[in-house]
Amino acid sequence: MLNLEDHKTFTKKLLESSLLTPEKLAEAEKRCAERGSELPHYLVESSLLPKETVYQMLAEVYGVAFVDVANFKISPESLQSIPAELAQRYKAVPLFKIGDSLNVAMANPSEISAIDHLAQKSQCRIDPCLGVLADIESALSQYYGAGSAVSHLLESLGRERMRKVKLTGQAPAVASAPTRTRMIPGTGSVITLVDLILRQA
Repeated sequence: MLNLEDHKTFTKKLLESSLLTPEKLAEAEKRCAERGSELPHYLVESSLLPKETVYQMLAEVYGVAFVDVANFKISPESLQSIPAELAQRYKAVPLFKIGDSLNVAMANPSEISAIDHLAQKSQCRIDPCLGVLADIESALSQYYGAGSAVSHLLESLGRERMRKVKLTGQAPAVASAPTRTRMIPGTGSVITLVDLILRQA
């Protein structure tokens, strides 16, 4: 949710870009107040402005990049980095991992406490970016939803990792890129997981 300062910055950018007249903006804000919705969502929902235009501008307010989660190919490895419960709680979708950096799409990328918690759980440096809430919720349902094939496979991979830790006393190496699946235990499951994600994308 936009705080007052971010809201003012966003509306100022809208006016400076001449995307909306002061009259159109005032009318939009009135409608938002009546509906209890946020301005960016209303602008897109009412077809006043394209989604990419609105959220690119909002991302500039937050000082992060905008990612179209609905059309993004999510890395299978990244899905194992954040527990489903935390992903749902913070409306956060892990997109891809490079080294110890995890790129995460969030509905509110300025929520420092959420970013810190995700970093603690994933043992990664979180690079937040902005995603549309509806797209994030759709992705969370697709990849983390109860009973989904992807969810079951992730649980299976997690159990295999824990079994190997118990047997060897060491955590198995995890690939730093999705193509290096030979280092991940249960390679067949990884391949199946990739196939499922590609089919569901």
